Amino acid sequence: MEAFLNNSRLFKIHLVQSERDIFGNPISSDEWDKIAELLYEDTKHKVFQFVHPKKKGIVYERRYKICPVNGLAMLEVGKQGDFLNRATVRLITKSHMYNAPYLVIEDFGSIAKHVEVMAEIVRRAFNIVLKEYGLEVILEPWVSDEPIWWILDFEISHKQELKKHPEIAKNCKGYQDALEYEAKIKEMKENSEKKKISRRADCSFRDHIKVNDKDAVLKIAHDYTDGSNKACVVMIVQKAMNDAKVISRPSYRAFVEEFGSGEGRSAASYSELNNDHCHKFDRDPLYMKLLRIFSEFK
Repeated sequence: MEAFLNNSRLFKIHLVQSERDIFGNPISSDEWDKIAELLYEDTKHKVFQFVHPKKKGIVYERRYKICPVNGLAMLEVGKQGDFLNRATVRLITKSHMYNAPYLVIEDFGSIAKHVEVMAEIVRRAFNIVLKEYGLEVILEPWVSDEPIWWILDFEISHKQELKKHPEIAKNCKGYQDALEYEAKIKEMKENSEKKKISRRADCSFRDHIKVNDKDAVLKIAHDYTDGSNKACVVMIVQKAMNDAKVISRPSYRAFVEEFGSGEGRSAASYSELNNDHCHKFDRDPLYMKLLRIFSEFK
């Protein structure tokens, strides 16, 4: 039964009004489009905040694994920078096989000891935002003696919604490309770690990045340096990061391990760039652009 594979649990989703009737009972709402809008908005501006209900100060990030469409979404929730310990949440508000909207929580054990805690994290994330619209969600554990084919249901439902909304389908191609590129960067970093010499005492280039979003800084740097046939480009990127103060002067060894060696990347050239009195690229358009981009990181 799919409902109990891979440490997964199912919950029916009830969308109700924030106000109750005169007897204190929930009043059902059919404004599911609001959840669909918020899911799509969350991919751009991080509308939801996933917070552990029992551990103060623990806020989780989320990564959408596929393009959300009309209330169907699949996202990973976990601590920033931790790619291993993550719970997967699937929301299915437009089900092809079942009448009830529901969500599936998979592999939650690394975040919450009990699935009810993980469900509470998700419920609170939605209700904090939905409160502004006079709405809230109630989650009810879904237990059935019959198989619940949620994996198949999710795949079919997502494909059908994409057909109904071709304007979203067009954006999904670029969205998937971005996810694949992100996976490529992750793989590149992992391969770089494997190549490190165990006895090396020096820190990696990434360790010298001073801002919180180290991955974003590295991604921008590699966007401009990877595949470039201009020897000076990597040095311009390095100088811009230095002057924007997003890095704390990595060693030459760390620099080479991250960006490679070659023409225009000698130890002497690198040492010259680390000098505050070096103004070699001050008027270079690429340098000025990158300096502005890196300066936005805090």
